[in-house]
Amino acid sequence: PGLVISTFFPPEYLVAVPAFMIASVGSLMLAVTHILFNLMWSQRDEGAPFAIIAAGLVLNAVLLYLFVPSLQLIGAAAATTVASFALLALSSARVYMKVREAGLKI
Repeated sequence: PGLVISTFFPPEYLVAVPAFMIASVGSLMLAVTHILFNLMWSQRDEGAPFAIIAAGLVLNAVLLYLFVPSLQLIGAAAATTVASFALLALSSARVYMKVREAGLKI
């Protein structure tokens, strides 16, 4: 990541590489979560993604409040990544529950 950032941005941006690496993990989790949300919407389970996003929003706000003062940019990236993991876990649990209710085995 440092090589890519130094190619396109001035050297002052290299300080953000660790936060970028942490946030990229969270972005991957959000991409998978979005796929699960689409699956929920396609099965007419529209309320679940809304509730999961609301829970993730509250968790992210609390974690930002706790992490940013001491860890600054790394804290923001870590808080958002942890919240993204929570979204993925809740979404996965919801889809698994709905699949089991339908009588399918995974």
